[in-house]
Amino acid sequence: MNSIKGRVVWKFVIIIFVVVVLMGGMFTGMTWQYYYGSASHALNQKADISVAFYNKYLESSSLLEKARYILDNSPVNDETRTEILDPYGGLIIDSYGFQSKEKLTTPDVKSALKGDTGQWIGINKSTGERILALSKPLKKENTVIGVVRYTTSMELIDETVRLIVYITIGVGIAIILLAIGGSIIMANQIVRPIQELTQVAKTLADGNFEVKAIKRQDDEIGHLAETLNYMSSEIQKNDQIKSEFISSISHELRTPLTSIKGWNETLVSGGMDDKEEISEGLNVISKETDRLIGLVENLLDFSKLHGDTMTLHYNDLNMNQIVTDIGSQFIPTCTQKQINLQLQMQEGMLLIEGDMNRLKQVFVNLLDNAIKFTPAGGTITIITEQVDKLVTVQVKDTGIGIPPEKLRYVTDKFYKAGTLHAGSGLGLSISKELTRLHGGKLHIASKWGEGTTVTLEIPALDLEELGLEGGMVE
Repeated sequence: MNSIKGRVVWKFVIIIFVVVVLMGGMFTGMTWQYYYGSASHALNQKADISVAFYNKYLESSSLLEKARYILDNSPVNDETRTEILDPYGGLIIDSYGFQSKEKLTTPDVKSALKGDTGQWIGINKSTGERILALSKPLKKENTVIGVVRYTTSMELIDETVRLIVYITIGVGIAIILLAIGGSIIMANQIVRPIQELTQVAKTLADGNFEVKAIKRQDDEIGHLAETLNYMSSEIQKNDQIKSEFISSISHELRTPLTSIKGWNETLVSGGMDDKEEISEGLNVISKETDRLIGLVENLLDFSKLHGDTMTLHYNDLNMNQIVTDIGSQFIPTCTQKQINLQLQMQEGMLLIEGDMNRLKQVFVNLLDNAIKFTPAGGTITIITEQVDKLVTVQVKDTGIGIPPEKLRYVTDKFYKAGTLHAGSGLGLSISKELTRLHGGKLHIASKWGEGTTVTLEIPALDLEELGLEGGMVE
């Protein structure tokens, strides 16, 4: 039974079987105890009455007289036989008036001859039926002078107990059969949705992402169906992003290569006499080459981050100094695009431990995006401050913002919020990973049509532990 259905059915049936056997056994034992105990108790009561009467009123009579008196005063009962035995186990007389010199050696008689009450269940040799026998000693001055013995047939009791046992077995079998049927139904309710999910998974593995799993119940299997559907949607999204990335990167590579090839052909065909044309051509070739190098470096960085092979060189750094350097680097570009670049830095040194080149790479990516999506006349503001044990840097722009439905995806690899702007779709993904490697976090907030704020948080170094005092930014 390797299937889930088979294991569920068998385990459930085994549990029910064990319970039924235990309960049936206990019930049968209690029934046996009730009927046999009742019969034994009745015989014991009769024997106690006879012995008590003998000890009180017949102390001076002979054993035979005592026996006849006991028998004469015993109530007539066809189901119970009374016997009086001598001190050696011989039958003096019974309730039917019979006498016999045959000695009885059953365990109950032996116990009574020793002075104790004896009880025995066995086969009566003369009648061949099962009987219950109870014997009590008759004493005179602590000496056993005889035995009073009561016997009753066990046939009716055995038949009654046997009938109850048969009924119990029948009920137990019916319960087990119902358990098998119920467990099969229950197993089907569990297995059928799993089989459906398995078929959906196989269909997804074949590349058909249109199929969806059906959520039948709000349970673990229902949650599994939701997870499978979510996974399908994510795979579809990732496939679409990868396709767009391949298309985008192909376009990004083709554009500079086309420009380089075009200017190369122009320069070759036009000769080397026109210095102005040569200068312009070489200028374009240099810019497009830088653009190609940037794309390739992004791809290499992504590969290192994805393969967890990126190596950072940590040093104690002043975040204000890094931001000042980046601001100086981007002022000409912002001026050219008529964008106002502002730096608002907290006084003193905001010390962190990090890799200067990689942190500059993060800020270059953030500012590139801000400039790309901020129109002429807009403002980009970089704000630095230390809050508790975190150094935070905010890059705020008054650009077009990011649509709410796209905001959650902008840091995903290969994702581009728009196709009208150049880029590989890796900048924010790389920035997020580099921030994580510095023990920090990168948050993005945006309002469509109003602008975007990217917040960088990195753990701060303690100035007192380093033996430094706060001061003005150099």
